[in-house]
Amino acid sequence: MRCRIGSIAASVVVLVVAAGCGDAKNAEPAEEAAKCDKGGLGTALDIPGPGKPLPEEAVEAYLDAFVVVSVQEDGENATVIAEAPGSDAVRLYDLTRREDGWWPDGYTEC
Repeated sequence: MRCRIGSIAASVVVLVVAAGCGDAKNAEPAEEAAKCDKGGLGTALDIPGPGKPLPEEAVEAYLDAFVVVSVQEDGENATVIAEAPGSDAVRLYDLTRREDGWWPDGYTEC
């Protein structure tokens, strides 16, 4: 009997205990980011290229029901903040700029 073993590239999921997410509905983007830093569900993304010209374009495929509300660039790094309409849920996407554009490294949801 012959067996064939294959591999599948998949996203790596990292779980972090949710704590202190609070009410993000009326918060400013910096306040939302601080709340997610206290805890939330983290997901690492391992995606095929190429990168995208803008950070918000790079996370577009991973937004689901979330809507981008803020983009903060700092040199080679960026944070895209997205909210779920009608909910207190917030996602913080971490991105890195490489030679071919912006790449999402992962996101934290709280």
